[in-house]
Amino acid sequence: MGRKGQRVNPLEKVQPLTRMLVFNPDNKAEHDFAVAAKRAYPTLVELLVSRGDPDRVAKEVGTAVFYANQKTVKRFQLNHTPCLIGPGQGARQKLIAVTDFGPGDLRQDSAGAIVKRAWYGLAP
Repeated sequence: MGRKGQRVNPLEKVQPLTRMLVFNPDNKAEHDFAVAAKRAYPTLVELLVSRGDPDRVAKEVGTAVFYANQKTVKRFQLNHTPCLIGPGQGARQKLIAVTDFGPGDLRQDSAGAIVKRAWYGLAP
């Protein structure tokens, strides 16, 4: 806990094990990519939808899916979906990385490998 007015970086105390994958469930390619990534890393990837009903996707993947509200979008400066949010590694482990995926990345058959490559979005 910090004192009143003090800025504290929680990444100085703990490193989260999970990453957040934000996607548009109305875009079939993004939806299929996100579901495949969740299935590849069921305990390590948390899904957040950028629009629509998270419960629809939650029923499909069998776990909670969250909504990326405006506070989340603003805090992480999200401009594109899908994207993976998580801390860097090494000298940059106290920073948050947002890794955007392009249309060429959205292959359902290799979603796990693509997410794994982006896991530490900030190079050491």
